[in-house]
Amino acid sequence: QIDQEDGDEHELSPLPCHEALPRQRIQDTRENGRGQLRCMMSNHHPVLVFMQEAGLEQYADLLVTNGFDDMETLVEIDDLDMKDMGISLGHRRKLSKRLREWGAQSQQQQ
Repeated sequence: QIDQEDGDEHELSPLPCHEALPRQRIQDTRENGRGQLRCMMSNHHPVLVFMQEAGLEQYADLLVTNGFDDMETLVEIDDLDMKDMGISLGHRRKLSKRLREWGAQSQQQQ
């Protein structure tokens, strides 16, 4: 994709998901074939890996683009946050349970 602002043409490069971008720029650079934002995350990103293991991979991009971009932040998410992002009730319960389990396991390792 080419950025033509101010008559200056240059190729857009992928931007990290955690950078604050105007919504239009995100849509221009991250829209996938289903009309959803697609985050440029590594397959080893801790939030993506956690969400894959929880069977909720479809929410990884949504969480990261909303600032839940590391596990320490993600464990602080509450039901209202998830509801505001459009996560279904059953998936909110599943995610909350998995996060409690992750937190307990993380504390045992310390």
